[in-house]
Amino acid sequence: MSQALSSDLNFMQVPLAGVAAYWLTLRKLVGNAKTLASLEQELQFVAEPFVGHLLSLLLSDLPPARMRQCAAVSAKAEMLRMARHFDFMRITVLDIAQSENPLRTLARMLAIFPTAPEDPEAILERAQDRLQRTTGKQAPREIYMVDHRLNDEDFCTTLLFYCVMARKHGKAASRPFLAQAGSSFFTDALALVVDGFDTPFVRKWMKKAKETVLADMDRKCALSIDLCDALRERLSFESMQLVARSHLR
Repeated sequence: MSQALSSDLNFMQVPLAGVAAYWLTLRKLVGNAKTLASLEQELQFVAEPFVGHLLSLLLSDLPPARMRQCAAVSAKAEMLRMARHFDFMRITVLDIAQSENPLRTLARMLAIFPTAPEDPEAILERAQDRLQRTTGKQAPREIYMVDHRLNDEDFCTTLLFYCVMARKHGKAASRPFLAQAGSSFFTDALALVVDGFDTPFVRKWMKKAKETVLADMDRKCALSIDLCDALRERLSFESMQLVARSHLR
């Protein structure tokens, strides 16, 4: 398994078939080895938090039933985290549409944090600092990338960067970043705002898109748990393919 494949794994962007292909590739990596030690290096590189946790469970000495239980609990927590990130994005896009003050956007975001950050205002300050670091249409990727793998504070900092930019330079200022900003949910919704679609339409679009993407995320988590379990059982590559096909129908 190459480091590049692991570091690029992103549930927000990879289709369901791509998630299946990842686990099937791990099966090939293990081959006929008596242990799963070959996966230890993979664990060091994988960037998808949920997959990383599954690999940790796989390499642990937990009994099968306990491992499956922990995987299910982790999937539920991951879905809640993703749903929270979608709410952060919804707030951001709708506030940009209505030319809202970024301070009020931050206040709305804080209501969604499960645990309030120690210094909420620092989130906005970092977002303002990011805007100052941009040169024309150029900026380092970490400034504008909306990546669900980030923790809540970093995720909101990135979103507030767009709020601050829109407040200072207008809604259209975000257009150069949209093609490479990461989350298609966010970029598509913000593009609708930039293109002049009315706020009620954007709100309804985001509600439906959130439901669709989260349902897809749930399927990816379920598929990953089943294939991780199959890998633990050392099912053959062909048998794992059958497991994957059950989810891909």
